[in-house]
Amino acid sequence: MEKNAVSKHFTFLAEVSPKAQPFVIHHEASSTLAILVHGFSSSPYTFHDLAEYLAERGIDSETVLLAGHGRDFKALQKSTALDWYQSAEKVLHKNQAKYKNIFVIGESFGSNVAIHLAAHYPQLQGVVTLSVPIFLFKEKTIRFFLPLASLVTNKYKKRWLDVKDMHQIKEFGRHLYLPIASIKNFYKFIDTFTKKEAHKVRIPALIIHSRNDRVSQARSSQWLFEEIKNKNKELYIMDKENHHLIYKTRSDLVFEKIFTFIEKNSKNFDA
Repeated sequence: MEKNAVSKHFTFLAEVSPKAQPFVIHHEASSTLAILVHGFSSSPYTFHDLAEYLAERGIDSETVLLAGHGRDFKALQKSTALDWYQSAEKVLHKNQAKYKNIFVIGESFGSNVAIHLAAHYPQLQGVVTLSVPIFLFKEKTIRFFLPLASLVTNKYKKRWLDVKDMHQIKEFGRHLYLPIASIKNFYKFIDTFTKKEAHKVRIPALIIHSRNDRVSQARSSQWLFEEIKNKNKELYIMDKENHHLIYKTRSDLVFEKIFTFIEKNSKNFDA
């Protein structure tokens, strides 16, 4: 592909934090799009570096802002598991006629949304999951206490955040307190969609996880790899990283694997 003009623009939605705004990076003549889906209580901001990396290699990107995210506590509380999925599906529908190759890339819970899309849209060229949450640490305890917690409070404080995260939460449209209702929807999505539909995925898949992930157990990705029936699938379990793979020390390796996967599975890729 000859070098052509590249533009990056934001949607600027009302009530959404400035750094949580969804964005698009577009070339004049790209045939390949990566749809980027952020995690639960996160925002599109996490994808800026990956999107820029892909843009340098001729690949367009469009981020999804999941319903209720990037806004205040009440907005997240009102959103449902179905709302989150439909946010990503809407972006896919908008772009299907524009691109020969569409890949969906999910980070954390965004991976669950990506899997659901992959199960229902076999015309996608591939799916990438990063730290997919299927089996979580302390999950049995959390599931046991959720019904009890909802009787006395409507929120749960994130206790695993470091000092840097605490300072950036509001700026990046993330949440310190999670609605109990949203946590229930989170588990509902995993139980209803991910665990019951992963076996329906028939498109190429790239699955990456960290052995040191303290949110989602690495066996989540091993389970997903075994469930997906397409023989064109790759699993990488990394060392010395944690849950967020795309903005940590080895993000260069993760980015390279994603680009190579897209290049290999695209029709007439000519970046």
